[in-house]
Amino acid sequence: MNDFRDYANCLIHHGIKGQQWGVRNGPPYPIEDKVLRKGTELESISRARTRFSDLEKPNTTMLLDYLKNNKRWLYTYNPNDEWDKKVYRGPFAKYTANRIGGAIPEVHRFTVNEDLKMPTKKERVDKFVELYSKNSKTFIKDLKQLQDTWKAYPDDELPPSTRELRDWTIPKKLENKNDIAKAYEIFNHAMEAAHYFKSTRAYCDAMVKEFDAMVDDNNQGIYNRAHDPVIIFKVDKLLKSDKLAQQLTVEEIVKNTNIVREELEKHGERIKL
Repeated sequence: MNDFRDYANCLIHHGIKGQQWGVRNGPPYPIEDKVLRKGTELESISRARTRFSDLEKPNTTMLLDYLKNNKRWLYTYNPNDEWDKKVYRGPFAKYTANRIGGAIPEVHRFTVNEDLKMPTKKERVDKFVELYSKNSKTFIKDLKQLQDTWKAYPDDELPPSTRELRDWTIPKKLENKNDIAKAYEIFNHAMEAAHYFKSTRAYCDAMVKEFDAMVDDNNQGIYNRAHDPVIIFKVDKLLKSDKLAQQLTVEEIVKNTNIVREELEKHGERIKL
């Protein structure tokens, strides 16, 4: 069985320094539920898609072409959030490099072309419930794969909330708020690699018909206290870029990883990637 964590493109989060979970007021950060404003700056960390021996500088066009041609979406984070920058240029980049055979990831920068329509939390959950009810077999299969992945970890490497989700029996029908909340939380772990699962692809395909982008309700604990990732649909039409990408250095990755590790240790936590 393939490992769903083997990302082809990587993602990330959005917010402002000092932002509290669930508090959104701009502009332009953090993102409101209903709109991502024109002029908002975003970054994405992805596997290297350029050869420095062939190009004077790495470019972003290759990444956008890849996403478009393979019907994938762009996960972004707020470059003005110092904590997020450390997380994603540190432990996340290190994790990504390990997953792609040691190649150093690239940082891609974008500016939003126009105000982007986004679903509210209720709309995101409602769409999940609607699709789940239409094809519960597919959704249950994907959610169980997440649970099987968690079973491979010792209990002390999983937070209590994840252990509870791991041991939960997924119902054929979501008949109450508790079932919806638990199924949706597992589903958001799958959204880390939306292109991988049939259920997440169906969900994003449905969302793109109505919206330009969406906040991913991904459990922030996965990414070491980072903020909400934002998924951009139709990337070639909605984003501007200077077409250059920055290649991270090993020194920068190590430095940021150490900062994140030291800060988490103050709270009795450890890096989760």
